[in-house]
Amino acid sequence: MWTTCTSEGYICLTAHYVDSNWNLKSKILNFCHMPPPHTGSEMSKKILEFLSDWGIEKIFSLTLDNSSANDVMKAHLKRQLFLQNWLLSEGEFFHVRCSVHVLNLIVQEGLKVLGDALEKIRESVKYVKGSEGRMTKKRNALNSLAVLKHRLCVLMASIKDEDTLIRDMAERMMIKFKKYWSDYSVVLALGAILDPRIKLTSLEYMYEKVDPLTSTIKTNEIK
Repeated sequence: MWTTCTSEGYICLTAHYVDSNWNLKSKILNFCHMPPPHTGSEMSKKILEFLSDWGIEKIFSLTLDNSSANDVMKAHLKRQLFLQNWLLSEGEFFHVRCSVHVLNLIVQEGLKVLGDALEKIRESVKYVKGSEGRMTKKRNALNSLAVLKHRLCVLMASIKDEDTLIRDMAERMMIKFKKYWSDYSVVLALGAILDPRIKLTSLEYMYEKVDPLTSTIKTNEIK
């Protein structure tokens, strides 16, 4: 679902598939106005209508964000597809969470700790950008101090940080990460294994880097 600035709802359905030449394809099947109510059951009916119109009768998985309406829609849609025998693997891999949305939720959880500080930073940025002279002074100051523009924050290291603010932020982000990491879809891993550039060895390495405590368990699940 997408909502315009005038609060009008639109629904988009995109199909991802592999063609006869083993090329990955993505096609927007439908993009249309979705009148209220935007409930899970109504969205499920709409998607079923789209699939029927296109004659699609084999569905492997569906990617959604984590809104409550989508949870209802997923359950209703899965039930209907199962009854019509349209689900591959009996729907075992039906729901694939949106990785971008999960990452956004983790970041937003961490930013809650820095609410007041972020507001002050935003006001400072507005002040500096309000004048070319201030921008020049800022660049000169950054060059003199050799400030890095980008820095990767490692959660595990930040959890042990002496700064209580940083530690609290990292802990909240880690809780959110573990919530979704425990419920991730193996479809993503299967796709990596089928990619000749990655295969199982690279996947094992990535699991180890992301979460050493569960890397062996998740690798065995794939095998």
